[in-house]
Amino acid sequence: MKHSFSLPFPPSVNGLYAGKARRYKSPKYKAWIAEAGLKLNLQTPYHQTIEGECVVVINLVRPDKRQRDVANYEKAVSDLLVACGILKDDSLIIDNRQLWVDGDFECRIDIEEIEE
Repeated sequence: MKHSFSLPFPPSVNGLYAGKARRYKSPKYKAWIAEAGLKLNLQTPYHQTIEGECVVVINLVRPDKRQRDVANYEKAVSDLLVACGILKDDSLIIDNRQLWVDGDFECRIDIEEIEE
């Protein structure tokens, strides 16, 4: 089964944590979690948690012309999918890709469950 969700553009892994030892979530990350979590929950009011292996593709539309490392956006997204109950655990992701794409969204997540 395939699932697709639209989210706001995620923060880079470099901006997720703050503090000298980087031990607590940054204000920007907390704000993104709140906004993205609400949008995700509105798109999945009656979902069942994916409890088996899956493939996750994170489609990102560049917000500007700066050079960015597309892989730096995976952590926030996969942690959100677990926190919102979409995935039982991110260790179930057997293939995870991040792509720069053109589109009328900021971030689209495509999840494909692997049939056993």
